[in-house]
Amino acid sequence: MKPRKNKPTRPFKNTVLCFCEGETEKVYLTCLKKDRYKNVHIELKPQISNAGFKNIFYDIEQLLAEPPETNYKYIFYVLDMDVIYGDNRINEYKNQKKSVESLDQAKERLTIIESRPCIEFWFLLHYKNTDKCFVNCDEIIVELCKHIPEYCKNQNYITSLYKELKNKLETARQRSEAICKKERVDNEDYSYSGMHILIRILDDLQNKTSPNNQIK
Repeated sequence: MKPRKNKPTRPFKNTVLCFCEGETEKVYLTCLKKDRYKNVHIELKPQISNAGFKNIFYDIEQLLAEPPETNYKYIFYVLDMDVIYGDNRINEYKNQKKSVESLDQAKERLTIIESRPCIEFWFLLHYKNTDKCFVNCDEIIVELCKHIPEYCKNQNYITSLYKELKNKLETARQRSEAICKKERVDNEDYSYSGMHILIRILDDLQNKTSPNNQIK
């Protein structure tokens, strides 16, 4: 008699899909995935070709139309805001964002993670508590280099940078959350990042899927 093979108790399904628009975001999120979220199935969908928010929002709408049981339970869109502001497309972006977020399917599944001007502001928060409005990524990098003189957008470098940033992540998360909760005057310009939201949700998923929390 042939030995009976153990069959999985439940079908495999994707849990998290994360759209990201740049190489830096892709490498940083890949490091997070491998290091911090080993128990969470995360699929990254980088859009290095600058597909633009219009096309990505369209793709998200198509995914949301499918049930989470056979598709992705959580969808994230991680993006920088500097080009949107620089191209004067912020109103167009906000209207399309509002349209997608208003979908019933989006309420429990979609989270948009913005960084203004770019993800380097999230990196800066690991070293400095500020909400100064940096106009573009170049300005942020100048400030970031005061703390990390060798900073550059090289794939191998970002991987090594993650090892340094990980020990300061909680500091950055607290600063990022405080900036987003701070009361603002009308039309106040400031830099911010929603990366703390991504970290919080993924931490919750990691804890829920941890072997110590599984029902035996």
